Amino acid sequence: MTKKEYILKMLDLIKDIFPLAADIKVLVEWDVVSDELIDTLTDMLMEVRKSITDIAQREKLEKSAEFLNKLKETELEGQKKDAERIKQLEELFNSI
Repeated sequence: MTKKEYILKMLDLIKDIFPLAADIKVLVEWDVVSDELIDTLTDMLMEVRKSITDIAQREKLEKSAEFLNKLKETELEGQKKDAERIKQLEELFNSI
């Protein structure tokens, strides 16, 4: 599952307690939001979970949020590795 799919699931979980979740979900579904905004939404959802009184829903949301954070870390590591590879290729190309 992608970060987008997980954020959509999280929005479904909180739509009853966070009225804007349905509207935000539409924007995410239609790819109107950027990856940076999805990261911001993740942070916002972490704050919303504090207001959830249903323990089962809160646990689901927390597990989803943890996964999204790990996914974000993995993406950042991948971007760093890509940048290093590009730098190496540029150096190789410049040496020719």
